[in-house]
Amino acid sequence: MSSRHVWLASILLLAWGGTTPLALGQKAPPVPGVQATAPPTLIPVLRLGDATNYLEFYGEIDKGLLIYDDGYQTYDFFPVDNANFPTLAGFYLVGTMNGGYTITANLEAQWTPLYTNTVNQLVPDTLFPTDFLLRKAEVYIKGDKGTVWIGHGNMASMPSAQYDISGTSVVALSAVENMAGGLYLRYADGTLSTVKILDVFNNFNGLGRRLRIRYDTPAVNGLYFSASVGTVIVPTATGVLGYDIAAIYNNTVGDFQLSGSLAASVPEAGWALIDGSFSALHVPTGLSVTVAGAVEHAPTTDPHYGYVKLGYQQSWFDFGKTALSVDAYLGADIYTAGDQSRSVGAQLVQNIDYLQTQLYLGARLYQYDDPAFSYRDGVAVLTGAMVSF
Repeated sequence: MSSRHVWLASILLLAWGGTTPLALGQKAPPVPGVQATAPPTLIPVLRLGDATNYLEFYGEIDKGLLIYDDGYQTYDFFPVDNANFPTLAGFYLVGTMNGGYTITANLEAQWTPLYTNTVNQLVPDTLFPTDFLLRKAEVYIKGDKGTVWIGHGNMASMPSAQYDISGTSVVALSAVENMAGGLYLRYADGTLSTVKILDVFNNFNGLGRRLRIRYDTPAVNGLYFSASVGTVIVPTATGVLGYDIAAIYNNTVGDFQLSGSLAASVPEAGWALIDGSFSALHVPTGLSVTVAGAVEHAPTTDPHYGYVKLGYQQSWFDFGKTALSVDAYLGADIYTAGDQSRSVGAQLVQNIDYLQTQLYLGARLYQYDDPAFSYRDGVAVLTGAMVSF
């Protein structure tokens, strides 16, 4: 990796330093359990109906510029969707029944023709066949005994590895591969390998989205439990049944805002996964710490990793909060037995509340070693904007 490209990443970070980035999250859904760090009043509700029976639309548009140096050549991709928070749209249809029960139908899809987890050195501008993806098609009923979900949506263990209230999650989560996951690594001799960044970095974020049945208990002091069973149908049906349980916690204790989850999953017969994350924000100082990790038992290897992020956020500008962070990831046996995956990064995010927008900039170093081959380091820089509605 040339020093010229290291300096490029440094200069971009410094150039944005005067207009530091942000911490405005996705619109909060009608039920708990989805990451949302922004005050709901910052995002006007697109709603038809009254307070108890309504149709509500939501979404986000997230486009940016990705620059990647694979140690041999520099590539740029624009406009590209950010895999942490891709462009998507959806709606809730909410009705209130006798006895205080609410029933909600949720349909959500994403459109990502160019995606940080798919663009690469060989096909930088190809429109991928999975650019349109159904994310959710579900119905859930909530009452004083908890919430029952039926349909395609989040399993109980998703997003157990990604609870993050640092304010920079739009550009940096424990899924460090999301910044440049589709890019291939270079061998030490300069030839292009067949190994992608998303192959060797993984945050094992539970069982993802499936066609499932799920139950969430009522929350007590911010703590509730969830369990589900389901099978993958998008983008291709597998016919394999998986199940999981999770504990989720969201609360404010004194000066601290706390958020986290711990999950145990069985993706399929012969596999087992334990993963989790926890994030704490000291509100008066704006200092935060986020940790995540997972251990998986698989037929051929036992991958595991640890992740830590230190963050700082302040309202230096009237138009929105500024957030900064640095993070590190260390994984082993992710792709093959005996390998090691390392990454460090730095992030800046600036909220523009009136425009419901986050401007972001992140830089990340990727390093990978396995017993058989040597690889060159890679450096990624991602900058862009996410508009929420």
